[in-house]
Amino acid sequence: MLLNVRLSGEDERVVRGLRRAKVNVSELVRRALREAAAREHRVQPSRSVLVKEIIDAIPGPVGKTKRPPLDDRRAVAAFIARKLNRG
Repeated sequence: MLLNVRLSGEDERVVRGLRRAKVNVSELVRRALREAAAREHRVQPSRSVLVKEIIDAIPGPVGKTKRPPLDDRRAVAAFIARKLNRG
């Protein structure tokens, strides 16, 4: 397959410089295409997994009480009661 690509003036200068340096531009383009395809086909973790990783990686403020899981109503009620009794 032949791929015809229109280059900007800056891109054309870059390609000329690469050719002067004896770089195989065709192989460079092939490698870039393969790498882009490999990145595109990688399995991405779900958003919830990403959010959990971010939250786990960032520690909370020092001295603050950690919030309970929202699906544990007793823990949430106790947390709210502690907050109200402090202030």
